[in-house]
Amino acid sequence: MLSAGLLQTVTWLTPNESETRSILKDLNHPISDDTIDDDALPIVASRILATGVRNIILKLGARGIYLAGKDVPTSFIPTYRVQAVDTTAAGDAFNGGFAYALTQGMEPLHAARFGCAVAAVSVTRVGAQPSMPTLSQVEELLNLTTDAAK
Repeated sequence: MLSAGLLQTVTWLTPNESETRSILKDLNHPISDDTIDDDALPIVASRILATGVRNIILKLGARGIYLAGKDVPTSFIPTYRVQAVDTTAAGDAFNGGFAYALTQGMEPLHAARFGCAVAAVSVTRVGAQPSMPTLSQVEELLNLTTDAAK
């Protein structure tokens, strides 16, 4: 259980669906579904934000991420479409990519997209540490998807 005092000091909380269910249970708002329905995402985010957390990114696996809070417009970002081999480190890859992008001065929404790209590259490989991509590999995916959108 995360204490109320601790939650009030959190700038970015990035739980996956399982962790989100656990947080909601601790807040006396339990949900039983393994997958959080898209329609429930704003409610779920607002309940957690009401604890004093400044921003939340709900990691939704292959569906993408949902962002809400004071420093980012409420948004849903779908995942990059890749052939997933091993999702073991996807959440950690996202967090690392997101944190890196923020330290490089990216706005939170762009940093979240960057984190999604890091996670997408990571799931194309087996293992946790071996799946972490290099910056050039992430940039290659970002360039491919930008070129495809043109």
